[in-house]
Amino acid sequence: MNKQMSIISKISKKNDNKILFLVADGLGGMCHPDYDNKSELEYANLPALDRFAADVRTDTGLIYPVIRGVIPGSGSGHFGLFGYDPTEEEFMVGRGALEAADLEPGLVRRSDIVARFNFCSLGKDGKVADRRAGRIADGHEFADIINEKVKVEGYDFTVIATKGYRGVLVIRDSEGRLSDEITDTDPQSEGLPLLTVTPRQNAKNVEGAQRTADFVNEFNRQVTEVLKDQPLVNGLVIRGFSKFPTLPKFDDIYSTHSLAIASFPFYRGIAYLLGMDIAHGCLTFEDQIEALKQNYDKYDFFYLHYKDSDCRGEDRNFPGKVQALEYLDSKLDEILSLGFDTVVITGDHSTPSYMGAHSHHAVPLAIRSKRNRGVDESKKFDEREFSHGYLGTVYGKDLMMMVLAAAGRLAKSEDFI
Repeated sequence: MNKQMSIISKISKKNDNKILFLVADGLGGMCHPDYDNKSELEYANLPALDRFAADVRTDTGLIYPVIRGVIPGSGSGHFGLFGYDPTEEEFMVGRGALEAADLEPGLVRRSDIVARFNFCSLGKDGKVADRRAGRIADGHEFADIINEKVKVEGYDFTVIATKGYRGVLVIRDSEGRLSDEITDTDPQSEGLPLLTVTPRQNAKNVEGAQRTADFVNEFNRQVTEVLKDQPLVNGLVIRGFSKFPTLPKFDDIYSTHSLAIASFPFYRGIAYLLGMDIAHGCLTFEDQIEALKQNYDKYDFFYLHYKDSDCRGEDRNFPGKVQALEYLDSKLDEILSLGFDTVVITGDHSTPSYMGAHSHHAVPLAIRSKRNRGVDESKKFDEREFSHGYLGTVYGKDLMMMVLAAAGRLAKSEDFI
């Protein structure tokens, strides 16, 4: 636990106020030259979000989930928003651990090395043609083929399909012979070949890292061979090799009783590692809203994740992202009708459809509470308007302090000195 967390844990306090923390994945955008030089938020029809922004109780601004200039991953972006500074080594958690944390108990052990992968499409030249294999709906068929046909002598491993084109590679390491200090196979872009895995430059266990890298390179070679006749899925892009970390518990730091509601395993995995309770069985955003209603009386902090805005941004689909934002807007009044004392709406990163990828741009942030000063002049929910907001520009690591203050859940600091 870092110094800031230690301070918050001493001055945070319980009360009856309920907090909604709504994260619209990839919320922020860029002005698009083909759409009146507007961002997706500016272009969309968002009456509910605009009313939320214009509410006298709402303060607005922009947030860098990590730090200025850094392109957040979904993991580091969420960690930043939750106050776990992703620039500190103890909170640098690999993508594999986050994706695997919500799997059925017993599938992954703390000694195992895990990595996130995408089923992908490779061209005849061996280069990545589609990092998401057309966003296939289910990858279990291909995981079964790999588990049956790929054999690397001396290594025990399994491939688990999670959701859509995503999955987890689990490498058993009960004897401590391996290391997660290796690079990825994922080139992070189409038109490039799969990368050869090597030990990281700063690896502490070079021998174990080399042994693990040798396995992954041979594993990936065999995967490409056994899938070569498949029309769409004929390879894997793998990243985020890691082991399960031990992290300070969210509820212990912030004196909350928290529930995470997300449809994707990765985001439930983040919440699981932070010690939040998880609402399971949510396949759609409607399911998530129903879970919110069913659990409203049981918790005082609700993390609600909305994914589609990010997916459409990554697809370079400006109209699709606009539609995803408008869908979220159509559900906002229903969500807010539950009566939360404090409501936070932001994103874990920006995903401009103009770029088709995560970007370094700051993300819109709005906090509504009766304790806000009422001097914010934002009238619309978008980047341009929020750039003049009362909150100014903040970093993710400071957000939870602001949220707890807005909810009246911080004591005076001198009472604990």
